[in-house]
Amino acid sequence: MDAGRWAESLGLEENEFRELFDLFVQAGRTDLNQLDKAIAGGDSEAAAEAAHSLKGAAANLDFEEIRLPAQQIEKCARENRLDGMQEIFLRLCDAFESAIRTFECRPRPHGPSP
Repeated sequence: MDAGRWAESLGLEENEFRELFDLFVQAGRTDLNQLDKAIAGGDSEAAAEAAHSLKGAAANLDFEEIRLPAQQIEKCARENRLDGMQEIFLRLCDAFESAIRTFECRPRPHGPSP
């Protein structure tokens, strides 16, 4: 699906979606970095916080492929179960990068002429 149709499905103009998407990418990269460090360091609280942040942002843009693994990591982290999270984390990273490839490679609409 292209950005225009995705935006329409969310009730947004394409330029609004792109602004939100750019913010999502910036914040998401930070969340993924924090999540990676938290999982590696066994910090369940930090992992839960980063996963929760990413889960919410993904839900706002209807990115289920990102929301679902983030939700799974958050749940496990809140239960202090980080063992085996690396596989889910890698799936989350793949979904995140896939979204970037999908929407950043499309031409952006031109604004109105002055």
